[in-house]
Amino acid sequence: MKKYLFTLLLVIGFTSFSFSQGKGQIKRANDITGHIAKQLDLSDEDREKVNAIYLAQIVSNSNQIKGKELTQNQKQQIYKSGNLERTAALVEAFGNEKGNAIAKAGFAAMKAIRKK
Repeated sequence: MKKYLFTLLLVIGFTSFSFSQGKGQIKRANDITGHIAKQLDLSDEDREKVNAIYLAQIVSNSNQIKGKELTQNQKQQIYKSGNLERTAALVEAFGNEKGNAIAKAGFAAMKAIRKK
């Protein structure tokens, strides 16, 4: 029950970013989630959680970078810390084994999407 409440709060917290989402960000999160769901055969409920986590991280990264004159190294640090936060959120929401499997599939999905 405690884990379910945490997951619910996590999803609600991530959806609070919805005010600053762009169409491209939503499409990117949906594309990544689609790849993950196909690879791991996620339920609709799990797919929604994964999408909320990825969308929140994409928006967060964008908000930290947008409008600032950052070096490439600074941007890489933001992306790296974002990846760690996202993986931690996935592990918290789905457990260690499934959360890490989703994160690994997410990295593969992002590489596949970049190559298109």
